[in-house]
Amino acid sequence: MLLLVNLDLIGFVVLTLLLSRNLIKAYFERRHRLVGSGFRAKLVAAFIGFSLIPTVLLALVASGLVNKAVDVWFNDQIEHVMKDSYEVARMHHAGHVSLAINSARAISHEIFREELLLPEQRDLLVAAIARKRAEYATAGIEVFSSKMETLTKSLDPEVPVAVLDLPIGQLVLQVINGKQELTSVQEAQTGRLVRAGVPIASSIRRGEIDGVVVVDAYVPESLLGKMESIGRQYTEYKQMKAMKNPIKAGAYLLVAVITVMILFSATWFGFYVARGITVPIQRLAEATEAIAQGDLSVRIEAKATDEIGTLVESFNRMTADLQSSKTKVEEANVSLRQSNLELDRRRAYIETVVDTIAAGLLSIDRQGIITTFNPSAERMLGLWADRFRGRSANEVFKEYKLDLFQSVYDRMLVDQRDNIALEG
Repeated sequence: MLLLVNLDLIGFVVLTLLLSRNLIKAYFERRHRLVGSGFRAKLVAAFIGFSLIPTVLLALVASGLVNKAVDVWFNDQIEHVMKDSYEVARMHHAGHVSLAINSARAISHEIFREELLLPEQRDLLVAAIARKRAEYATAGIEVFSSKMETLTKSLDPEVPVAVLDLPIGQLVLQVINGKQELTSVQEAQTGRLVRAGVPIASSIRRGEIDGVVVVDAYVPESLLGKMESIGRQYTEYKQMKAMKNPIKAGAYLLVAVITVMILFSATWFGFYVARGITVPIQRLAEATEAIAQGDLSVRIEAKATDEIGTLVESFNRMTADLQSSKTKVEEANVSLRQSNLELDRRRAYIETVVDTIAAGLLSIDRQGIITTFNPSAERMLGLWADRFRGRSANEVFKEYKLDLFQSVYDRMLVDQRDNIALEG
């Protein structure tokens, strides 16, 4: 019992420490605002809350039942029944002893009164002993002389011979030497034999004895086993009653261990479920931060097959698509820079050609803005290009009365031509 209590106490302490460790860890994660700690704390709190109320109610009910059951086991009525049963068994055994000694006294007194030990009274002695054995319902009656000679005996045929053949000489000798009543209890494989020896006073010599009468009382093995069982159970019951409070304490501790186990299981399951959700979310947050810093090569290992796993796979596909798009954009930028360089080179070449040709060149874009006015045109018209370039052609032609240019420009617009040459 003590070992069980110690094991329960150790289990209670271990589970309490593990539960406290997980709760403290969750508290500090929540306090440091780790990714997913808030959701984990709420989920664990929900599991504990859902399991706490029924578990506590169950613990209270179980404790009440344990207390009531232990009180019923060790109540006064049961103790009285056990004690009375033990007393009945003890009195039954004492009854066999009393039967043997009282019967031996009565037979000894009758033999003395009737002087049945005289040789001429031997037949009467045999008949009297047989009659008394049947009358007292004993297992056997034996009469011995003062010289330990067997004068007569009457034995119950239903009693096993092995029991009645148990040694009797020592008892007879002690009665003769001590001149007093004696009893003995002898054990056999089939039961117990209670013997009572009573001296037979001498009718001639006062203070002397002429013989001994021995009466046997037989206790069968079945009855003996029941008596011993009752005695053993009563002894065990008294020992257990002394352990009433430790038994209650052990039962309460067992209920407490089961309660803590349920709470620990609920907490552990809450942490397990929360970890399955928050860990991928935390990895997603870290990967998102890496992507925000420009690292599109980050990938998350997907172990789950549920919606979280689908989310992780979608994130990985999105990251791969972003990386592919970034690669294409970078390649397009490189190509565009090369094209721009080529265009710049060509434009520089064209500008060089335009600036060095002898013919005057005037260009107007589709919005009617003068974009080119080369040096040759400046010399021919006696005007500076800075005054023309970037202004509306119609405005410039009107301001400087360039009617010829205006008419040519209007004809180009009507004919939808891109260029025209003037000579002269």
